[in-house]
Amino acid sequence: MRKRNQLLDFMKFLLSIFVITIHCQLFKDFQKDLYVGFTMGLARVAVPFFFVSSGYYYAKKVESNKPVRNYILKLIKLLLIYEGVEFIVMGYFVYPMYNNLFLLLFRCLSVGITGAYWYITSLLLTYVVVTPLWKRNKMSICIVVGLLLYFVAMTNDSYSSLFLGTNLQKLSLIHTQIWTWPQAGLGESLLFVSIGMKIYETNRQDRCNIYMLIVSFIMLFFESYFLQSMSPKDANCYISLIFCAPLLFIECLKKFRISFNTELLGKISMYIYMTHPIVLAIICNFVVFNNTFYKFFVVTFVTLLISIITYRLKNRRIL
Repeated sequence: MRKRNQLLDFMKFLLSIFVITIHCQLFKDFQKDLYVGFTMGLARVAVPFFFVSSGYYYAKKVESNKPVRNYILKLIKLLLIYEGVEFIVMGYFVYPMYNNLFLLLFRCLSVGITGAYWYITSLLLTYVVVTPLWKRNKMSICIVVGLLLYFVAMTNDSYSSLFLGTNLQKLSLIHTQIWTWPQAGLGESLLFVSIGMKIYETNRQDRCNIYMLIVSFIMLFFESYFLQSMSPKDANCYISLIFCAPLLFIECLKKFRISFNTELLGKISMYIYMTHPIVLAIICNFVVFNNTFYKFFVVTFVTLLISIITYRLKNRRIL
């Protein structure tokens, strides 16, 4: 049995909780600097980190000639199950917004009704693109193209106020007509998945200096404050994340023992990511929270409960 990376298990769990803080807009009504520094800054490393991690372990599977077909099918199954639950629970209520069953189904399949499942669809699309190039040792090309697509996404996301009316922003706007979000599709995933695969290819696990990691996070804080002072908005594509996410992942690859069993934390992190958008939508439909902390606490508690139950049932092959 493969020995688990305890630090990586813990980090995946922690960052899945960070995603909930983003969607609950934690601290927005409490303290502006805390909201900008944490929710709009630190927490934004979560999804790029997941992409880097997915890229690394996908490359490991391909390189060792392990069948990736089952892994891909598991992702598709997971996506369809949660999108099916979304459609059953929320389809009737959101249908008037689309007034077209085809458009509603397309939204559901591409990013999910809540819009949170773009991560899985983007990951699947990226695997289709990178697999043949990996086999031809062309990952550097993927990273360059990924950088270009990420830059285009930035023009309609974090740096939109600097690119108003430009052709690059118009290109990104066309992209969002299909994928809803600038970072969806290949906008963010191609770059970070390719970096993860490159980390595996070059065996750079022990080449991260902790001071480099600290500097990258300082850059992230400064960038988030700069962008929010320039044009306050919910943003995902930061320049500093290109350094933060890979460096944090490399640091997590180092041998580091944690005194408690982290397997459950690592295993339920994906369930937390997939479950919380539905929980958030349902709870907010019935409860009006007077502050974001209460919202975060309730959503996180219910999400953790459902995620643990789902994991236990799956382990017993009930699901």
